Amino acid sequence: MKYLNNWWVPVRDEVGTSAIINEWETKHKKVLSLVNKNTRVLQAGGCVGVFPKGLSKYFKEVITFEPVEENWDCLVKNLEGIENIKKFNSGLSDRVTKVGFHKIIANNCGAIQLKEEEFGQMKLVPFDNLMIGEVNLMWLDLEGYEAKALLGAKNTIKKYKPVIVLENNGLIHEFKGTKEGSQELRNWMFDTFNYVLSDRLARDDIYTPKKGIF
Repeated sequence: MKYLNNWWVPVRDEVGTSAIINEWETKHKKVLSLVNKNTRVLQAGGCVGVFPKGLSKYFKEVITFEPVEENWDCLVKNLEGIENIKKFNSGLSDRVTKVGFHKIIANNCGAIQLKEEEFGQMKLVPFDNLMIGEVNLMWLDLEGYEAKALLGAKNTIKKYKPVIVLENNGLIHEFKGTKEGSQELRNWMFDTFNYVLSDRLARDDIYTPKKGIF
């Protein structure tokens, strides 16, 4: 790893972390304005720790997931001493499984897609299996695994009705879409969880329960 822009990042990274920092700075105030409880936030993928660290200032507890080892090592180092962040070296899905991954852009540590393969070594788990408890916000950037992660958290969503932010830019495997997002995904969010699109920030959709009860 190396030290870049005040963060420990993978040696290959040149642009990924700076883009994540900019994304946090431009989006977090709008998202947090929709959340009126601060018990716990689920954030995935954690990458090198920018979003978990930022969220730790607003929530009593942050749960973050990062399955890629080169990112995980940096995340752990960057979050040293922050006691209200619980870290998991795994990804999220609708079942316990193992997958492989593909680095989409060589100099961007955030551009990594998971892919199912016979001898994958990267562990994925359903969030509901962990029985974490109340969650007020779910903020997911999983390069295409968002729908599977939500299905794995279906009980948590039904019980606690968190605000949900997820990247919707055409990468989600189950739904056709473009960089402007997938309407099929938005319909699925309503049909599956009774959630409606509240706003859109760049590539991210923000969803809230239809009845507006958080």
